[in-house]
Amino acid sequence: FVDFEIHEERIYWTSWDSDDVRSIRLDGTGYFSFEPADAGRVFALEILEDSLFLADHVSLTGHLRRYALDGQSYVDLFEGHVSGLDLFEDRLYFSNQQSGNSFIGSLLLDGGDMRVDHLGSAFQVTAVPEPSTLLILGASMAGYLARKRRH
Repeated sequence: FVDFEIHEERIYWTSWDSDDVRSIRLDGTGYFSFEPADAGRVFALEILEDSLFLADHVSLTGHLRRYALDGQSYVDLFEGHVSGLDLFEDRLYFSNQQSGNSFIGSLLLDGGDMRVDHLGSAFQVTAVPEPSTLLILGASMAGYLARKRRH
């Protein structure tokens, strides 16, 4: 696994060895996979209602996109090397790993109101509803850094 999400009695996951997103019902039936349109290797995914948020890497660049659940139609939200995603309330939080420009950012689910929430490198970001913190995991950290979230 690289990343996984459970949505409507299905688990969706990405893998190091494939560009596909794979899915199976929680009871082990109904397996399928699909290659998201115009995507490279998918490193992170989040699902909300009928939207699949994917971060992929293609050569020297990458994309953060909102796809339909079938992976075929999409809207570009951000271009960069996104390695971690998490949803919290009405925002999508992500870690951008571009050399010399690493940060934790967030944007509205439609791609608007992009902001930088934390400067520095991180591989994974997780939103924790209470006490409203952002957990950041990075290679140079022994554990994690908890930081107050801006509302």
